[in-house]
Amino acid sequence: MQSMHGYSLVVVDEFSQPSQANFERILRQWHAADQSPALVFLGDKYQLPGADPLRPWDSPAWKPATVQFVELTFVYRTQDESFLNMLDSLRTAMPTKLQLNQICRNHKAWNPGRGTSPIQRTLAACCAHTRRPSWWPQLGLAWHR
Repeated sequence: MQSMHGYSLVVVDEFSQPSQANFERILRQWHAADQSPALVFLGDKYQLPGADPLRPWDSPAWKPATVQFVELTFVYRTQDESFLNMLDSLRTAMPTKLQLNQICRNHKAWNPGRGTSPIQRTLAACCAHTRRPSWWPQLGLAWHR
């Protein structure tokens, strides 16, 4: 088992992805290092699970005595209340038929004959201020900085 000795901080992002077994393995490594690095798990519990049906919070070690919980509540990406409500309904529950109709209204599936897809345009916008990644030419888009 690889040790966490020598690290002052260990961050596990997308904590909903590891299985219960992997979460417990990380904790065993942390205990073997005398709990010396700060161990931080980040993520959204409501995101899609990893391949294993048992998630970190299914572990007996997932308790306030072992894990300190901090919930971030401020959304930085948007201040649009209707959009936030839509995202929250999709994230935390099964949306009603009315909510789904409202979400899907005026949104049509992408047609390859109409040019770049919404996902390609979103990637382009997100990557506009970064170094051009090696996979960029595969998208068939121009690189703008």
